[in-house]
Amino acid sequence: MRWAMLALTLTLTTVAARRTARWRARGDIARALCCYRRAAWGLGLTVLCAMLVQETVLLAAGALDLRSGLPLHLCSAMGVCCLPMLLSRRRWLWHAALYLGAPGALAALVFPAVLPTPWPCVTEGAFFLMHAALAAAPILPLGLGLRPEARGAWHAAGFLAGLAAAAAAVNEVTGANYLFLNGLPLEAVRALPLG
Repeated sequence: MRWAMLALTLTLTTVAARRTARWRARGDIARALCCYRRAAWGLGLTVLCAMLVQETVLLAAGALDLRSGLPLHLCSAMGVCCLPMLLSRRRWLWHAALYLGAPGALAALVFPAVLPTPWPCVTEGAFFLMHAALAAAPILPLGLGLRPEARGAWHAAGFLAGLAAAAAAVNEVTGANYLFLNGLPLEAVRALPLG
């Protein structure tokens, strides 16, 4: 299921980026921007809806609290930033999504750390959809001509440093494990090939 979601979101995002680029190349900027905005809203709202489903399931299961519900994991922080990144086209947000969000989302698809709930299919579906969309999101601005810059790594490092500081502070106060700063989740440890 996760790989089908990834393939679908990558395909749809790539098609939208190519259409945007094609309209730009023809000089029809209005159509290019219209195509881009529709795709940006669709992708950004998909991420936010998937996050909302995860939070709702945790709430219904009685597992939503300060240790599980704050957007302080890399992917949930990128999920909150996804729509603003796509609509504002801020380079530092795009660099964070490109250098941190996409690789982090792909890692989460390979090594999923899904919280257990009474509705595992819904939880996993929302988890995989959110991460697949986050992996695809940085592709869309390429259609508008954005290209990575050397300073992009510094933008991403600054974003990660700020997120890590916030996560460490919340972890200290609540005993949570945001950004897995207090240890790997059990699912990831079980997946490690320990010879």
